[in-house]
This record gives sequence, structure tokens and C-alpha cells, in this order.
Amino acid sequence: MRLFDRSTRRVTITTAGREFVAVAERMLNDLRISIGSMRQISEQQRGQIIISSIMSVANGLLPTIVAKYRASRPGIEIILRAAELRH
Repeated sequence: MRLFDRSTRRVTITTAGREFVAVAERMLNDLRISIGSMRQISEQQRGQIIISSIMSVANGLLPTIVAKYRASRPGIEIILRAAELRH
């Protein structure tokens, strides 16, 4: 499939060439986004932490710790869950 029509004096892009350019641009943009996302994850700027804690710790120490961590890494989602005590 020809992407360009060439003569000795000029080069023009074909319909297939224009379609190829559009697809290639989307693929390159997706690649840029993926690389940026991987960089954020590797630099601990994005992600998720799940903390399971008994209520006494969750109501005592945890709020201060979580607030400090959130301030330093705002892109990290923190999920708190109540742990069940087993007898």
C-alpha cells in the first residue's frame, strides 16, 4: 500500500498515508501516557495503599500518620479498613 505519491518534482500523501499518520499519532500519544504513568508509579507519585487496622489504632495514631503521608504523596490513594479481632 502506498503512503505517498512521488514524482521527480513533488511528494504528496495518499489517503492511506493520512490514515496511517492518524493511527501512528494515537499510538505515540498512548505510549507517552503509558511511560508517564509508569514513571509516576516508579517514583511513588501514584498508586494505592490499603491499610487494615484495629479501631483503637485507626482512631489514635493512624490519622496523623496518614495525613503526613498524604501531604508528601498526594497521588497515592489510601484506603482504610477496620480489621476484625479474632479470638
